[in-house]
Amino acid sequence: DKQWFSMRIMPYRTTDNRIDGAVITFVDINEQKHATQKMEGAWQLTREIFDINKNPLAVIDIYGNVIIANTEFSSLIKISPDSVEGASLFKLKDNIVDVKLLKKLIKDKDKKISTNDIKGQNLISKDGDFTIRTQNLFKDLEDESYILLECIKV
Repeated sequence: DKQWFSMRIMPYRTTDNRIDGAVITFVDINEQKHATQKMEGAWQLTREIFDINKNPLAVIDIYGNVIIANTEFSSLIKISPDSVEGASLFKLKDNIVDVKLLKKLIKDKDKKISTNDIKGQNLISKDGDFTIRTQNLFKDLEDESYILLECIKV
């Protein structure tokens, strides 16, 4: 079984501030490494499950930033999946959604999407060729809200 350690090397200084050797410390980081590997595996599984859906889907945060999008969503807006995640929904494909409607749902003070107002909304694409329907609202462990968007061909 692999063991993971973090090694740190620091100079050993005498009382008169001369370097007179080295101090090497090892810290066991097995738990952190295993937790990271489990988290990466869970994220990969989430991505694979998300990509099974043939409808274009994206999850955005309350600021309009894309957290995750499936390959169908990326294909629909003709942007690589790597470029979509982390991007602002307002800036994708020359404003993929009716920005005026979406911005109405954003609270002026803190520029957050009002999750109470967006639930069940239909956001028409700028081109008018599909509707973006809000499906679900959910919160993560830190109580941040997220919105699942589903694109439906008109």
